[in-house]
Amino acid sequence: MTFERGNYDVIDSPMTKVVERDCGLIPMMNGHGKEAGLVPLSKEESQKEDEMTKRLHVLQEESLEPLKEDLSEWLAKTLNIDISAETFMDVLDNGVCLCKLAQVIQQKAQECVANGTCTESIPLKGPRCKNNAPSGSWFARDNAANFLTWCNSHGMKQESMFETEYLVSQTDQKSVINCLLEVARLGYKFGLEPPNIIKMETEIEEEEEIPVSKPIQRIAFNCKCHQYIKKLGDGKYAIFGKVVHIRFLQNRHIMVRVGGGWDTLENYLEHHIPKQVFEHRRDIHGEPRNDVNKYLYFKSQYRSTSAS
Repeated sequence: MTFERGNYDVIDSPMTKVVERDCGLIPMMNGHGKEAGLVPLSKEESQKEDEMTKRLHVLQEESLEPLKEDLSEWLAKTLNIDISAETFMDVLDNGVCLCKLAQVIQQKAQECVANGTCTESIPLKGPRCKNNAPSGSWFARDNAANFLTWCNSHGMKQESMFETEYLVSQTDQKSVINCLLEVARLGYKFGLEPPNIIKMETEIEEEEEIPVSKPIQRIAFNCKCHQYIKKLGDGKYAIFGKVVHIRFLQNRHIMVRVGGGWDTLENYLEHHIPKQVFEHRRDIHGEPRNDVNKYLYFKSQYRSTSAS
């Protein structure tokens, strides 16, 4: 049997292995070491694929700009240096500013230990640094390695850090940005003023910690959907990812504002649960009970199409 999906025709046979990727089904090698059922892309399709790849790369680079701007402002203020989103990697690639940032945070951490606000053990000193390291040099690589060693000594996970070469050769600014965000979180823990993006994270965490009122909790537990309800503020909730307003009517009924009207919370939750699955077993006279006789009933919300 032959079926088509994505950009390829694939022959379905016992010797063919297929993996699903974002662009469709991509055939792997068959048992004889040959590609099974692969139909090459046309010139036009290949050009479209190249254009899409380039566009995705551009979008990814653009998505990093706000973070670079925020981190640049933070680094400029914290280290008293001249840095911007345009010069971000050029300023950082020799590792000097990163080591200085680590030394500032290290000093903050030692102050917290001294005044008793921090009881955890911390490294005794910050990273060594070659202050006149030229970009691209082995001294720059040594600075980057010392900075990463310091990050690791403070408990940062390996996946949060970049490879030394990524910084020095400026080949992966995303990993450098992610590492700096994690370092900013570490500094904030010891009292260092954080970048705005970290302040936003803190605000979200505080909002998520606002307890849901007990009457609403009780109804949510009854319908087994309490994990989908978050209190955002006074009378403002996120339910199944949608922001709604809830009010008490005559101190007895919990009402949800829906469009231009109102609904009880119980009814609203019942009709907005994303999916309910029930297992039913069909018993056939004279046949043993087995999994073949079971089927699932899905209760979901569907938007009907208007009549033409």
